[in-house]
Amino acid sequence: MELLETEIQGHLSDESEEYRRLAEKHREYELQLQHIANRRPFTQQDWFEESVVKKRKLLIRDRLRTMTRMPLEVA
Repeated sequence: MELLETEIQGHLSDESEEYRRLAEKHREYELQLQHIANRRPFTQQDWFEESVVKKRKLLIRDRLRTMTRMPLEVA
């Protein structure tokens, strides 16, 4: 099952501009979270920013997973 999902992700990366855009945004949020986590001292504003970025990243992850589970259109 995992191999099939990986194949679908590869197909979507090749064929879907939306999927590529969302995957790139997901990576950007991950880098942003790493940057926030390295800040010292960690302030209340950092905590709030981290919380917002995590929620946005999860929304994108959920959309990517939904796209992965959708039936592929047959040409």
